[in-house]
Amino acid sequence: PPCLKHTWFEVESQTLRREITAEHMQPLLAFSQESALKRALLLELAARLPMSHSERVVKVFKAIDKNEDGSMSKDELRQSFKQVGLEDEDAIDRTFEALDVDGNGVLSFTEFAAGILSIYGDLLESRFRALFRKHDADGDGILSKEQVKIFFENSLHMASRETQKRPDKAFGELFGGSRQDMSYEDLQKAILTKVR
Repeated sequence: PPCLKHTWFEVESQTLRREITAEHMQPLLAFSQESALKRALLLELAARLPMSHSERVVKVFKAIDKNEDGSMSKDELRQSFKQVGLEDEDAIDRTFEALDVDGNGVLSFTEFAAGILSIYGDLLESRFRALFRKHDADGDGILSKEQVKIFFENSLHMASRETQKRPDKAFGELFGGSRQDMSYEDLQKAILTKVR
């Protein structure tokens, strides 16, 4: 239609290209490749993100949420991927399915934030550290295997149904062999390094 050629639509498209870059979209693709436990933890960290610290994530979310309904459809996500030159439909579908934790067919702000949080390393680090400190009762920087399970307890509620049914398998990737505790640095390395 001729109305789509109006300059207003061109400005909006240019604004989206400035707001949304491949740097914003790449972590979403990587998110789908992470383990269910890591995706669940990122979802929990995103859910605990104070609004005062979320303005960068909100800005990207709003740029993609074209119809401004407060959720993101698969089509809105697909259009944003295409805007930055990422057109692999299978990868887009896998990404959307990994992000859509509740399976309702749209992404909430929290679901989206879980996927994009890794590009905001300072925010991710501070939320992860705060969660660790909450569970490190004696403040020694080390969590026992049981404390790590409690650390991930809320995250597991947000995990996929398969991970909820078999949490021991998820913990097996963290605690190989006879390991009985984990330092902050070890847990950070196991969880955060791979998502960045």
